[in-house]
Amino acid sequence: MKEVRTQYRISKITSRDAILDVLAEDSTGHLYNLEIQRAAVIDHARRTRFYSAMIDSEYLEKGKSCEELPDVYIIYVSETDLWKSGQAACQVEKYFKNTDISYDEFNGREVIAPDELEEQAPRAVYKADGKIREIERDVAKRWKKSNIRIACIGLENQTKIDPDMPLRVIGYDGAEYRAQLSDGSSRYPVVTLVLYFGYKTRWNKNLSLKERLDIPPVFDKYVNDYKINLFEIAYLTHEQVAMFQSDFRAVADYFVQKRENGSCVPEPCVLKHVQETLQLLSVMSNDHRFED
Repeated sequence: MKEVRTQYRISKITSRDAILDVLAEDSTGHLYNLEIQRAAVIDHARRTRFYSAMIDSEYLEKGKSCEELPDVYIIYVSETDLWKSGQAACQVEKYFKNTDISYDEFNGREVIAPDELEEQAPRAVYKADGKIREIERDVAKRWKKSNIRIACIGLENQTKIDPDMPLRVIGYDGAEYRAQLSDGSSRYPVVTLVLYFGYKTRWNKNLSLKERLDIPPVFDKYVNDYKINLFEIAYLTHEQVAMFQSDFRAVADYFVQKRENGSCVPEPCVLKHVQETLQLLSVMSNDHRFED
């Protein structure tokens, strides 16, 4: 730890002071607030929210961007099971309603720069039953930095619900991992994102391999699971759509409006890749007017 302070007071002229039991900062600038509570009658959730807000206001200097806010971890220790979870330790995270998307995971930050992506052949070749077979993705990209391959990222666009999607994804990913065994390259992760563009019905089928298989109970613990990363584009919130920094914002906005209103009134925007965006909208919506 770079610095540790106890009974640290944060004072504001027009609001209540916060006295933190312990506030520590590590060498990377991350902050850790340790609070020890013995009382069971305090509104603990709002208390931690207040402390977090005060720490943010203390560490974001005037004129700085919110992107410069440090990561803050609040460690709350109590004598009793405050949340009635039955667990000795509980990790609290924020998620968007009805999704598995963490609010704080990327928070609109650009994680992969466009110039770090390069085209990759969407076809993978493998041998089965003595025959050469091919498996083809919708889109495949390599993520590279300084000529070092970091990951393979595949995109699968779906307009219809496919209960076999977990099997398809494990086939795509397995073919890419298999290729790594033969080309002598470094080992890197394969990530597949399934983009579901349906706006009349939510995805209500399997999201994992185990959900799709009929597994005898005695074998269940021996069967490895494999989950898919599914994003229901039409069911994103307006806040989530606004986080997109690319032309995909127009695509997401179109499907959200189609779900909500049955039609779309596009917001004024400047597209960097006009033809590609309109082609995607045409294919995913089955509305060929985008290409006319």
